[in-house]
Amino acid sequence: MQEHWDQHHFGAWTIIAKENESIIGFGGLSYKKYGEDEKLNLGYRFAVEAWGKGYATEFTKKAVDFGFNHLDKEEIFGLVRPDNIASVKVLEKAGMTQIGTLNDVPGQPESLVYRIQK
Repeated sequence: MQEHWDQHHFGAWTIIAKENESIIGFGGLSYKKYGEDEKLNLGYRFAVEAWGKGYATEFTKKAVDFGFNHLDKEEIFGLVRPDNIASVKVLEKAGMTQIGTLNDVPGQPESLVYRIQK
């Protein structure tokens, strides 16, 4: 993560709950290999106790806004495991649409590839 920050001047952030200032996860934008191609990837992980409270949706919308309006990027991608319905809904609420699949975890169903364009 630090190497990405050093090279690109952006990357993962710590996510803190406003109401009690506790760390509830991390996430951000970083370049990631999608097969042979490198894409600007949105990723996040939240503590179980933060699930279902809207934090992921809020974070995702802010990360997309940051990518478009501060980094001046034209498109942002996201990968999600097909059985992670909650994350599928988060990406869709943020305006992302599924554009394909990617075989990125050997022996597992293909991940869903989502994208949003400026």
